[in-house]
Amino acid sequence: MGSQSDLYFNDYPVLSLRNSIDTWVFYESDKKIVKRNLSDRNSMIWGEPDIGDNIEKESEVSEEEENKEDEFEDAFLIEAEASTIIQRLELKGFSLEHSKRHFDDNLKEMIEYLGELIADEEYEYNHERVKLFDFLKTNQDFFKWQNALSEIISKKLPTVSCFSDKTAEYGDDIINFILSPPSIWLDDCFPFNLNIPSNDFDCYARIILSACPEDCLVVIDATDVIQSGYSDEFHHHEVLGGKNSNFHSIAIENFNDIKEIINSFEKIGAPDILPRILFANAITVFEAYLSDTIIYFITNFEALIRKFVESDEEFSSRRKKISLSEIFKVRDGLSEDVRSHIQQLTYHNLKKTKLLYKNLLGIELPSNTSKIESKVNIRHDIIHRNGRNLKGIIHNIKVKDVLELINEIEETVNEIDTEVTKLYPDIVDS
Repeated sequence: MGSQSDLYFNDYPVLSLRNSIDTWVFYESDKKIVKRNLSDRNSMIWGEPDIGDNIEKESEVSEEEENKEDEFEDAFLIEAEASTIIQRLELKGFSLEHSKRHFDDNLKEMIEYLGELIADEEYEYNHERVKLFDFLKTNQDFFKWQNALSEIISKKLPTVSCFSDKTAEYGDDIINFILSPPSIWLDDCFPFNLNIPSNDFDCYARIILSACPEDCLVVIDATDVIQSGYSDEFHHHEVLGGKNSNFHSIAIENFNDIKEIINSFEKIGAPDILPRILFANAITVFEAYLSDTIIYFITNFEALIRKFVESDEEFSSRRKKISLSEIFKVRDGLSEDVRSHIQQLTYHNLKKTKLLYKNLLGIELPSNTSKIESKVNIRHDIIHRNGRNLKGIIHNIKVKDVLELINEIEETVNEIDTEVTKLYPDIVDS
């Protein structure tokens, strides 16, 4: 058993990969996760949806079948318009003219190779080989192949499996050749879905795109591979790609839990210690958001690891001088060293945290953070002095103080997270 990712041009499958994803010329910003009905998967790959056998009347459809039609899944897609993909290919040097030359060269190579096989007396005469040779000799016009591709894609004509000994049988010889399993293999060939004279994927793709509308979508459907656990290609997108980051969601969920606790004591009255505990917990949730977010960015993106090492004097000063023989050992362990260091930082020191966010992520923490900063000291007294300050006076925290603090923190977290999610996907693409 395995899984596959599929690349579609205008809903036509042009490449399938087993248990892997090749993001090709796509950017992180092209990724999306959408809800879709299972029956909306591409039928050319997955077949037509099963709606039950021998169902004579709509009233006889079982409840199980009705539910089956309503099954949804998270679809993991990477998509862009064909015009965008063409532009990116041309930036790599794969213009249509270049791809046409590549096509012509490969076609000539195939004809020459077949000619050598036919002329070699050691090979038994093969009528099919001669027929193929004659076909290729008389069909060297690139634009005929382009027109055939256009018809294949617009009519969604299916290919014949490469494991089959059959060939396609349509009214056009070029269409039959493109849709049939390869009958001749050149060096460095790869089994693309469509059989056209090309052993380079970028040229193969550019040729097919020339037969598609420029406003059509080019899509990698990675759903099967992601669901099967063969790839974590969407990990950053799942953490940062939504309206808010996962860290924001966790913080808001925790604040809602605190509010629920407060509501549950509303009728009977909360014991004096409870508001202090919840006040301290709200600050802890805020610190966790700040630390989890910065740790994720620094430890997942190489450029930020380097930026941290070069800019954080405290981290750099911990390192003794290293000899040349130790360079690679230190380099291999650097990411883990950075992770360990930033996990040990105390994020209740908001002045230092502000500096970290500014220097590494270019994010200025909101001005109202200073209001929260003054309350961090109260949290310290609650945790370490049982709610009393240095003079022994107890902090008289009420429920309204907790709710006011949560509102201030939520407002701050919302502002920070807006900037955080702006960093993605540019930081990945860069």
